[in-house]
Amino acid sequence: MRLLVAPLLLLTPSLVHADALAQLREALASLPATQSVSATVELEFTTSGRADDDDESEAKPETARLAVRAEAGGDDLRVLWPRAILDAAAAERGNRDPDAGQPLRAALARVDVQDIDAYLNAAPTLLNLIDQATVQADAPDTRDGRSLRRLTLALDPPLSAQARKYVKDIDATASIWVDEGGMPVAAERALKIGGRAMLVISFENETRESWEFARRGDRLVVTRHDSDSNSSGGGESGSERRRSSLRFE
Repeated sequence: MRLLVAPLLLLTPSLVHADALAQLREALASLPATQSVSATVELEFTTSGRADDDDESEAKPETARLAVRAEAGGDDLRVLWPRAILDAAAAERGNRDPDAGQPLRAALARVDVQDIDAYLNAAPTLLNLIDQATVQADAPDTRDGRSLRRLTLALDPPLSAQARKYVKDIDATASIWVDEGGMPVAAERALKIGGRAMLVISFENETRESWEFARRGDRLVVTRHDSDSNSSGGGESGSERRRSSLRFE
């Protein structure tokens, strides 16, 4: 009897981990995102950069803030841009001072409608994340005073054939916090990539992201998304910080 029990005990952790991802997929699949939702999306971007061999070359960090209204329902996503923001961006463009920054125009260029779509329907993003994941741990945890479960994940992000020529090192991990019903409450992801291009140019990029989620009807939505990235390569380095928050009606 002992010989039969021991192998089963050894398999138990992996079976539990597989069940954790299966339960998470099931919870996400229960959210078809058919009901309409609208929110004000507030965005803040801060960027900076410098040449590595010139301490005086570091540009003053530029920060821009803007807010747009987003509406999703049926087969459509609508993003409404305030006229005041567009007029302010046009004023930056018309500034004749060559040393004047254009942070608002830079921020507008970074607004990705696909990101906004994912904020209003977060389930596909999480499903894509766990498709790359292997569960390393599944344990009780506390976050913001709530008793939750934390899934600690190792990620294996897909790389194109072109990217594999240059990327030599990749380290990707994530954590997802779920409530007693198996519904995601928050998530974090860390990604570090290093490699070499054209034989002599090395590069490194590190990104850390966090999300907070909520239910709106039959949707999982993002209420907050923070992203911080640092990159270096070719004798230059830079950083970008993004803060997104959503107010739902």
